[in-house]
Parts: sequence; C-alpha cells; structure tokens
Amino acid sequence: MVFNSLPTILNFSLEYLLTSSNATNTDNSQAERSSKAHRQTFPQSGKYVLLTSEEKAYIVNWLKAIPTVPSHYCRKPSTYADKHFIFPGETLSSLHNDYQQDCLRDSVRAVERKYFTNVFKDLNMSFFHPRKDQCDKCISAKLGLVRREEHEAHV
Repeated sequence: MVFNSLPTILNFSLEYLLTSSNATNTDNSQAERSSKAHRQTFPQSGKYVLLTSEEKAYIVNWLKAIPTVPSHYCRKPSTYADKHFIFPGETLSSLHNDYQQDCLRDSVRAVERKYFTNVFKDLNMSFFHPRKDQCDKCISAKLGLVRREEHEAHV
C-alpha cells in the first residue's frame, strides 16, 4: 500500500521543492535589490565619503591662517626649522570647535577630529609650551626695564 503511493509522494515532494526554491530565489533577489539600494544610500561601517579638493584646501588654509609664534628655544635644531607654534592656551579641541563653527558659517562640510589632527600634524604645527615661563628679556620688558622696540625685536 505504501509502495503504490510512493510515486505520488515523490512527485508531490519534487513539485514542492521546485516551487519553494523558485519562491525563495525570487525573495532573495528582491532582498538583494533592497539591500543594494540601502548600501547606496547609507554607507556601511568602514566606508566613508571622500573629501573634495575644496574641502581639503579649506582646512589647510584655515590652519595656516592661525597666528603662530616663533619659539625662543627651538630656533637652531633642524627638526624645528619649519615648525609652526600656536600660542599657549589653545587646544586641539578648541581649534576643532572653532573650525566647525567657521565651516557652518561658510557652508562647508566639516571634517572629523581625527582627520583634522592628521592635517594639523602634516602641516608640522604644534602648541607652544615654553620650558620656563618667560625668558629674561621678556620679564625685563614686563617690568619696564627694556624698551618696547628692543622687546619686539627680541620676540
């Protein structure tokens, strides 16, 4: 009795498998299309939108426009020959916040802090940290013992 119905069961099973695999393939292709559309709209982790040359130039020009001070103590070594020191009291976070505000004002897309830091280092910029508070001539000028012209020539 079971043997008589075996061909019917096999035919039914085969038809079921063929139709269900077609339905699965259709569902998969629709899922692939929707996931491709999702990937095109929203970048996945690890992917980023490249900066335009105008955005790169904006950050470089913005950093170069920051007023710098020559170091009294690092003029001679060649490692500091092209180093640009920013006035004491500034931090990388405060500079990045100022940069973001300027980007909003100028309608330019701001870069993240990591890229900002990399450009800052590539431009050979640093924060000025004197080894001692002030040199003798600066202290003398502060006390009024040195003329202003001499002090400005020294700085």
